[in-house]
Amino acid sequence: MSDRPRQGELLRRYGLRLDKRRGQHFLVDERIRQRIVEAVAGLNPSHVVEMASGAGSLTFALAERGWPVQALEIDPRMVALLESERGDREISVEVCDLARTDLRDYLRPPRTAFVGNLPYQITSPILFALLDALRRPGAAGAVVMMQNEVARRIAARPGSRESGILTVLLQAELRVRRVCGVRPGCFLPPPAVESAVVLLERRSDAVDLGASGRELVKTLFGERRKQIGGMLRRHYGLDAMSLDTLEERTQLRPQARPEELGIEDFQRLDRWVQEQRTP
Repeated sequence: MSDRPRQGELLRRYGLRLDKRRGQHFLVDERIRQRIVEAVAGLNPSHVVEMASGAGSLTFALAERGWPVQALEIDPRMVALLESERGDREISVEVCDLARTDLRDYLRPPRTAFVGNLPYQITSPILFALLDALRRPGAAGAVVMMQNEVARRIAARPGSRESGILTVLLQAELRVRRVCGVRPGCFLPPPAVESAVVLLERRSDAVDLGASGRELVKTLFGERRKQIGGMLRRHYGLDAMSLDTLEERTQLRPQARPEELGIEDFQRLDRWVQEQRTP
């Protein structure tokens, strides 16, 4: 057990109050912290980027395993705290708005792992930024904590009722595995919802939907309860004659709804749409 100060003690020492506007809920449960660190260790990183480091609950634990840690945090007060407390640990800290950050800029050879307790209100933008980063050589994977509802959605089976934009776009390229659930009492202060830790790794058999395929997924799930045939007419200008060939060429009925489609279904559908729109 480390002798590093507890989160509450650090905040009192520096006279800091948590900012509700930023959704600050700091992890204080040692067991969950160790589950996260062990999941990161499984990625065999040479360098770790921590997103939303807060007062360093995970930051110090990661550095104590011997990994250089790049901590990204939007709150300048927490950045100052980490800089004061890092001692001789190999930790670098910077003020960073994750909602506007290209995580690819933080990749360092040979293997970079991303880790973080993601702010609930910007989880989706961060996940898309992670997807961009994890496509790159040298990206080992990510271990991220998020609201349990979002974790269920990204881990859902494509083609199931819980499937959505995040499900399809992430699972087309990443292996998604739930590491553990996290109760509200594991945080200071406790949030109103359950959380979960999820492991993301690049799939060796990744499906390349391409820019047009990703746009198709977003367009169709924008009206997820409607039939794909009608949406293809409205959004892609396809006529009834074109739609007559849809089922024969893609094995998808015009009456199907987006949540019924799997990843390969979207890939086939995109190829068919591009063929119909090519003069």
